[in-house]
This record gives sequence, structure tokens and C-alpha cells, in this order.
Amino acid sequence: MLKNSICIIPYYGGKNESYSGHSLRKNRLQYLDDTVASCLQYFEKILISVCMRDDLRRVNKRYERTNVYYMQDVVSPKFLPSYSLIGMQQLVHKKSIPADYIFYTEADHVVHFEDIHIDCGLLDKQTFISPVRIEKVFEQGIPGRGVPVISKGEKYVAYAVGQKNGLKFYESLQKRPRKHKYYITSHPVEAYGGAWLCTRDLFLAMPYHLVNLLQPLESVSYIMALNARALKAVQWHRCYVDHLSGFEYQQRCSAAAKNNVKKAV
Repeated sequence: MLKNSICIIPYYGGKNESYSGHSLRKNRLQYLDDTVASCLQYFEKILISVCMRDDLRRVNKRYERTNVYYMQDVVSPKFLPSYSLIGMQQLVHKKSIPADYIFYTEADHVVHFEDIHIDCGLLDKQTFISPVRIEKVFEQGIPGRGVPVISKGEKYVAYAVGQKNGLKFYESLQKRPRKHKYYITSHPVEAYGGAWLCTRDLFLAMPYHLVNLLQPLESVSYIMALNARALKAVQWHRCYVDHLSGFEYQQRCSAAAKNNVKKAV
């Protein structure tokens, strides 16, 4: 476990039983359970932020070594990540929350670090680590989002979002500037992983108030990549997050596609 570390997880369970984002409400709490369980292996304290009273009731005192923060001033759930990070910045700055390392993740990621203590040696005031994001494959022919780069057996696929040719992109990593077993990303879109690990100094320097109104969830990670240097593991299994709701999203897309075919016939 990493000493003097915190993990920030914004959580929105949805207003009803219909889809919220990629997943049904009944699945979102299970995804959070899995995310918290994985993060407790690496970080001393888990900080979960919510903006709905119902979520506060569901999550409060549910996990060990966890504090839950009710962000009642959030104008819309889509801005919960940026509001959360701004609020946590203030608490870390005042030392109300002591932390040398800060990890941020979305609430549907199973997190894995092969050796987080060695990885922390790569961090500085201008450098952070962004995990590779993988998704479980629903069925052959349904690739999910992004461009497939590498496979974990036949059940998982990792993505380099925005790359035209994923395989060539992965091969090109061998030529990239490196720090230990990580390569330095060249573009914020390439750096995106929906999660990141950084030092206290870098965290306090980030302008999270400049969140993109069109992509508020993703932009808290883009802000990091626009203002600092992002590292990703050359061997993806060294540091990755398993995007749980991505699998559910693929199921929904597959079902919708089959329904459209039936209607056309």
C-alpha cells in the first residue's frame, strides 16, 4: 500500500432505473464496489464524492477506510468530477487531508498496479501516470469503443482512442522516449485513461475549473495531459484499469443493432 496516498472517486448512481451513461443504475453500485475494493489494495484513504442524497445514503459507511463527501452545490451530475477535484484541492492545500500522492478514477474501473512504489519514483511536478484502459469483449465483431491495440487472451482488448491504426501505434511505442517501463505520450487524447496518479504538487497546480462544458467527465483527465507529461506503461498489464461499464455498453449496442436488423427485415 502506498503511504500518504488518497484515491478520489466521483460517483453518480442515476435518478431512475434507466441507463445513466453506459450502465443501468442497478449495476452502477456493483461497479463502485469493485472499484473501491481494487483501490483499497493500493491507497490509504478512499474519498468518494456524490451529488445526490440517495447516493449518499447508499454509499455512506459502506466501505472501510473511506470518506464520503456530499457535493450539494453541483449544478449537474456531469460536473461532479470537476467539482470534486476542486473541493479536494482545497482540502489537500489546507492539509485537512494529508496526501503526498493522489489517484483519481472513474467509478467503474478495477485498478491494477504491478508495482506502485516503483511507479511513484517516476512522478514529479510535471509528470503523472495514466493507466491503460481495457474493456472486456462482449462478442466477436463488437469491438467497443476506440481502436484495439493489444489483447488479453480473447476476453479483453485495450484501446488507443483516436488512433487510426492501433496495431502500428502499439509497435511505435518501442521508439518512444521512455522513463523506466513507461513511454511518454504525445497527445492528450492518447494520454486519456479515465484515471491518473500524480504527486501533491502537480495535483494542486491543475486548473480543474477550466473543465470543458461539452466533455466534463473526460476533460478532468485531458486537463492533466494538457498541463503536464503523461506516462503510460509499455507493457499494458503493468498499470491498467478494467472499464467495467464498457462491456455493458457493448451489450447494449449489440442488442440495438440486432433490433435494427429485425426491423429492416
